[in-house]
Amino acid sequence: MPSNTFRLIMHDFQSDVAARISANATDEVFRKSVDAFMHASIMQKYSYNFAWQGRPMAQRSQLACSNLYPAGSKNPSGQTAKRLDTSR
Repeated sequence: MPSNTFRLIMHDFQSDVAARISANATDEVFRKSVDAFMHASIMQKYSYNFAWQGRPMAQRSQLACSNLYPAGSKNPSGQTAKRLDTSR
């Protein structure tokens, strides 16, 4: 069972994450930068340059995929963003 100190630290962390995600969604310079990176990395197949335990795996920037668009908003491909689970 987690201690009270751990719970307080995690609560502060989760609050900070939520505040950063909200701020990212309204920062146009940041959004345009992430969109440009995503487009360029897709064109260069950057995601396919990774392996884990000798097996190829596609790796995408979680910042670009999760934190930029708050839950319920639409990303550039028109998909609805899901809630980022920070409780683990």
